[in-house]
Amino acid sequence: MTISGKIRALLELGEKARPSTEIDYQAYGFSCADVPDLLDLVSQAGELTAQGDEDLAPAHALFVLARLGCPESIPPLLEHLDAYLDTWLFEDFMIEGLTLFGEPLIEHLLHLLWKEDPKQMIQRTIAVTTLAMLGRHQSDLYPRVVRQLTNYLDSSQASDPLFNSHVVASLAELGAVDALGVITRRFQEGAVNYEFCGDLEQVEIEMGVRQWRESPYPDFADELIDADDDLPWEELMEIRGYLEQFDSPQAINSLLELQGFLYAIRSAPCFFAPQAWIYMLWGAPGQYPTGMDKDDLRKLVELALFLYDWVEPGMDRIGIDEALYEGHLDQDPWGVPRVWCRGYKKGLEIWPELDPSNAEILRLHSQPMALFWAEQAPGPEQIPYEDAEQVLSSIDSAAEIIYQHFTGERLVAHMEQAITKPKVGRNDPCPCGSGKKYKKCCL
Repeated sequence: MTISGKIRALLELGEKARPSTEIDYQAYGFSCADVPDLLDLVSQAGELTAQGDEDLAPAHALFVLARLGCPESIPPLLEHLDAYLDTWLFEDFMIEGLTLFGEPLIEHLLHLLWKEDPKQMIQRTIAVTTLAMLGRHQSDLYPRVVRQLTNYLDSSQASDPLFNSHVVASLAELGAVDALGVITRRFQEGAVNYEFCGDLEQVEIEMGVRQWRESPYPDFADELIDADDDLPWEELMEIRGYLEQFDSPQAINSLLELQGFLYAIRSAPCFFAPQAWIYMLWGAPGQYPTGMDKDDLRKLVELALFLYDWVEPGMDRIGIDEALYEGHLDQDPWGVPRVWCRGYKKGLEIWPELDPSNAEILRLHSQPMALFWAEQAPGPEQIPYEDAEQVLSSIDSAAEIIYQHFTGERLVAHMEQAITKPKVGRNDPCPCGSGKKYKKCCL
């Protein structure tokens, strides 16, 4: 690759800054004549990742290409999308960078969308995701994006249920209520795999046309959790042992309670550094847990952060530890939701104060959980045990709705944090408190 002065400047930029729409790339003097060099730099993303090189220059090159808007750069970028699938370039910057091309990109994405080539499934999936992002962020493109995705789903070419699931998920994300008729029919025809979009009820909830599930989650939910996603049994037992040492009513006393707590933390309208919530495990702010030495405390924190990373929306939040609670369930069939919801309530207690509108939304949607965190939580005499699946589904749906509602606030908080965060060296400890190096965490 030709190392011009401009490319060298981009390489230097890649050592110290993340790609951003706030960077004045025009100041580097690039023009459409530099497209070949920029494409060469983008193409090195996979090699740099394989070599362990963390240089962000290829992603900057992508942003420069998008800002230049030279149409000849779009086809080669899209042609090699699959090469970036396992690299930081795809994961963090590819979709965002592509959307900066704006409307000229749409025809190329539609060409991929309608291209019936099993070998290009990855490119087609990225095309759908990019179209959805264009529709979300550019209101003038929204009608066209929704219309094209709906037309595809309604066509005879939409014969792959797995790919159709991507299309439905994107339409749901766009809130394309007008497409609901087509989506419903394709579900009824068995033409949509549940893997990426959930079932029809879940799509309706995401679109805002339904509040609660009327049926339990289908059996496919458990199948979607890969074995690699399961927490190791030994570590589950280890953190469980630590939690059972805490006898304070303010402490987190079980794995299930910790899961509810962490899910509430991850649903908040802001991001919490570990030091903002870790003390809740033993229920004593500003104090070390009684009877625990520093080595045990360090291990507990590591395990809690591991579980924090694992608790994600869409996972089986209510019953993932049923094996640990079988005896408890036999004696008290409502023990699982009661314990999980109690943890969820403790997580809500450290949320920042909400404005009246958001506070009311939280109050309304947390009612299924509030039923179980009340002092007089219901027992078998109030709710028949045969209704358990429906009750658990209502809690699951409520937690998902709350998480989704505050997604925008979390993104804004994350951006504000990025703008105001202090100067930190790449090899310094990350200021978020994770214990990782800055370059391996929040850089």
